[in-house]
Order: sequence, then C-alpha cells, then structure tokens
Amino acid sequence: MKIHSGAGTPYVAEVDSDLNLHVRAKTVHEAADISANDGLSFEFASGSYLTLSNDTNEHAIFYLKNTSTTHDMHIISVRTCNTEVVKWLHYKNDTGGTLISDANPGTESNHNFKSANVAEADVWAAGGSGKTRSGGTKFSQWINGPGHSDVPYHGALILGTNNSLTQTATADVGLATIEVCVRIHGVYVPKAS
Repeated sequence: MKIHSGAGTPYVAEVDSDLNLHVRAKTVHEAADISANDGLSFEFASGSYLTLSNDTNEHAIFYLKNTSTTHDMHIISVRTCNTEVVKWLHYKNDTGGTLISDANPGTESNHNFKSANVAEADVWAAGGSGKTRSGGTKFSQWINGPGHSDVPYHGALILGTNNSLTQTATADVGLATIEVCVRIHGVYVPKAS
C-alpha cells in the first residue's frame, strides 16, 4: 500500500504487508530537543566553590524553585561536587532558612546560547558556610567521596509551580579545606491542560 502526501508533493510512504509504516527518523534526548526548538533547557548552579566551616554541621548550599505558572520544570540531572567526603541531603519544598531569606543569587544559564529565554525560577546559592533551611521534607541523600556524583533523573523529577529542591552538605570529618558545589540541569515543559 502507498500513502501519498496530502501537501501536493510527490512524496509517498510505504506500508508493508504487516501494516508497519516505514519512516526514517533520528532519536535525540528530550533535553536536546527542548533546547533546540524552545530554548528552555537550563543549567542552575551554585556558581562557585563554597568552603565549608571546619565542622560536621549540615550546611544549606543551594535552592531551586520553579516559579512558572505555565510550565513544569523537569529535572534531567543533579550533580554535587566536593573535595573531601561529604554527605548530601536533598529536601523538597523548603519554606524558610537563611539560604532562602538571604536570596544570594546562584547562576542560571540557557543551554541554547542563541536563545534569549530566561528561567522562571528562584535560584539561590549559599553566600557562605553555615546557611540554614527549614520547612521541607527530606527527598534523597547520598555520600560523595572526593569528586562528584551525577544523579540522572531523566526528567522524572518534576517541579510544578512553586515546588522547590534544596541541597545541603555535611562534611564527614571537619576540615578547613572542604569545597563544595551543586549543578542542576532542568528543562521546561508546558503544563498538561
């Protein structure tokens, strides 16, 4: 069977005897497609390395809140980095603490350098060690040795309007030279109607 183009061109499609439609296609990651076509793929980061105090207290490091009323933010991955062993805790929907009240800007970068779009988000990074967080619930945790962990969520972690994600770091052993940073890759997807 042949299916002819309805646009008046000579293009046809093949349907075989098993009723399979033959196509030529390429597969791209959802984030790459959103970046290229919509300019809505972003990197959110603490911006610079933060040196933790010489203690084993929990320090709020990074806060990301989706403020868009038209788009959900799908988290592609979360990366945490540290120079010594650090315990990372992740909280959802924090409402207070000095990390939020300080409102010290983190960094936000559009992955599509040709796009002028900016993220509709609160992006706060700790301006120093000893910042606090409160009001949310623990979401996840892991321990990094020196280096980094890149946790892939493939867009399954979704921040709706006013949902947030906070990262805290706790040194396994107090050392004055522990540096940490956070990076989150997120894309905006229109809310389902």
